[in-house]
Amino acid sequence: LKLWSLKDSGQIEALVGPYKLYDTSFRTLCEHGWLSDEILDAYLHLIVEKGKIPIYRMDAVIGSSLFHLGQHRVFRKMAFPEASIWLCPVNVGGHWILVLVRMDHKEVIVIDPLGHERTYQRRILRNWRNFLRAKDARQGSWKVKTLPHGLQPDASSCGVLILRFAESFLQVGDLQSVSTAPAQMFQDRMDIATKLLQCKDKVEDYCVSCNMLHYDTCKDIIEMIQCDFCPRWTHKECATHFVDLFKCKKCELQ
Repeated sequence: LKLWSLKDSGQIEALVGPYKLYDTSFRTLCEHGWLSDEILDAYLHLIVEKGKIPIYRMDAVIGSSLFHLGQHRVFRKMAFPEASIWLCPVNVGGHWILVLVRMDHKEVIVIDPLGHERTYQRRILRNWRNFLRAKDARQGSWKVKTLPHGLQPDASSCGVLILRFAESFLQVGDLQSVSTAPAQMFQDRMDIATKLLQCKDKVEDYCVSCNMLHYDTCKDIIEMIQCDFCPRWTHKECATHFVDLFKCKKCELQ
């Protein structure tokens, strides 16, 4: 992707549900990059949108707080989701794992791309039970397990693999069809970036300079100037130092 080779501009490149993805977010998808939480959340959002069954997708920050740190008290005001499957990316100290909760089966499935599930299973199950106790919801005989899967071939593809594992689980119910070959990891990064970049419908509504829709919310009329070198727009108040042709911040960096 051309985006990977450009200088950081801090510009919004895609809008996926509630998530703004910047050029720096996409740069984590380049080869050997460690995926950021906003990339994980946005791609899982796309997966869930396609699902035909009720699925609850937990944000990466929340999933890490609950399953890794055991901070279930922060969820006291949270309404308990009525979904049969929960998708939860979890950061366990610089490494992404996936936690799948099957409510109907009372199962917590832990998927570690490196294959070290036993390292986390007891802690994750304990934190999950504490969470249910705090919410007074669906307690009982819960069990923890894993599913057969390929292993991460390098030190940085954990995020890519948990996205592919989640996708495969929802589509076919297992993980063994997910290839973990190094060449496939690079292709998967490209595919994920391409799908996310397709969500650009309203990106051009945001100012290139301040990444906001409205410069001043008190004004009824928003004055904007279109770049003479690309389709993006800039608030009139944010556009400075031009005479005849206006070049936006993003084009200047290129």
